[in-house]
Amino acid sequence: LDARRGAWRMLANLGARPLGAALFADPRIERFPLRFRWLNSRHELYDGALKLIEHAPAGLWARRSLFELRGSRLLVTEVFLPAILALAP
Repeated sequence: LDARRGAWRMLANLGARPLGAALFADPRIERFPLRFRWLNSRHELYDGALKLIEHAPAGLWARRSLFELRGSRLLVTEVFLPAILALAP
């Protein structure tokens, strides 16, 4: 929340716009390499995701990306729910 008052204040009024649209629209924002991880039932992010799905899978994939703007960093973590497989062509 503190970052929304500083370099990342543009995110305070994001509304229904996708976060990615805001992050990739500004050429000053640097994106660091993505990091991936398999989350099992012992991970706190897995527990949080279970609230959004009907059946507990063996695990879930997650990725993190670090963004930097004017010396201020923002960490974005995404957990992919099983329904994402329905989006595949």
